[in-house]
Amino acid sequence: PASTEITIWKNSMYVGEGLHDTHHARIYRFDLTSGTFKGSYQTLGHTEAQAVLGEFDGEQTIFGVGGEDGFHAIDPITMKGKWKVNIGHSDAGVLVDEGVVFVGTGIEKGDDRKNKSYAAALDFKTGEILWKRELAASSWMRPVVI
Repeated sequence: PASTEITIWKNSMYVGEGLHDTHHARIYRFDLTSGTFKGSYQTLGHTEAQAVLGEFDGEQTIFGVGGEDGFHAIDPITMKGKWKVNIGHSDAGVLVDEGVVFVGTGIEKGDDRKNKSYAAALDFKTGEILWKRELAASSWMRPVVI
């Protein structure tokens, strides 16, 4: 089942599938005119949050989450991975602003607090962690920039 909001860009639709108990955990690309499947990107976790299209310096990237598999930057045409960063369990969508990808992580049910929750900022092009701060509670919502 599709488990996220869709993203539309240049006649393509991007949608994730995969809840905790599913096995595919992919982000799919479909042509909007023909409905043709154009490719997918496989994560090792679940893709519960919306795939977000970001643009910086003329470069477009789809950003997706993969549960315990972290954050993924994906080429929106080829659906090949650009980079991957794992700072914790990620179920929330990302926010892209001026070359920075803002993310949050949370603690999985049954974790017994062995892992921590974080807010972080990643470099758009490389995924390098620009900053990371521990949170008092899980971040299951998309970040905001003020």
